[in-house]
Amino acid sequence: MAFTLLSNGSTFGTQRTLINAIITDYNSVVDPQIAPDTAWTAVTFTNSWVNSGGGLQEVQYRKDSAGWVNVRGHCKDGTVNAAMFALPTGYRPAAILQFGIDNNLALGRIQAGTDGTFLLATGGSNVRVSLNGIRFFAG
Repeated sequence: MAFTLLSNGSTFGTQRTLINAIITDYNSVVDPQIAPDTAWTAVTFTNSWVNSGGGLQEVQYRKDSAGWVNVRGHCKDGTVNAAMFALPTGYRPAAILQFGIDNNLALGRIQAGTDGTFLLATGGSNVRVSLNGIRFFAG
């Protein structure tokens, strides 16, 4: 019994070759539409914020294949309630978001604006700010 793959009209003699052809055909249609994870990219700090150093992860961001933006790393020494950095278009939230973070071993709050700006909204200390685990859907 011969099998025909409808998308390109090819004929296959066995179920196994048909299944392999379906998988190949599926991948050729679906995979190009799924963007791969972007590389981790270092932020450009403003208002005296810098990476914490001392072996701690530098502040970086990336977007995964599902459209989720991930932020990681530690920073310090900047102005509280002023922009730390801004993410580029395509990496910004659709609404203002707030995240609870480790702020020098105390609870702090990071705010991410629709313009991509991140700021330390509360916590008071700029000694060490952890941005690990911040994740949101790019809007």
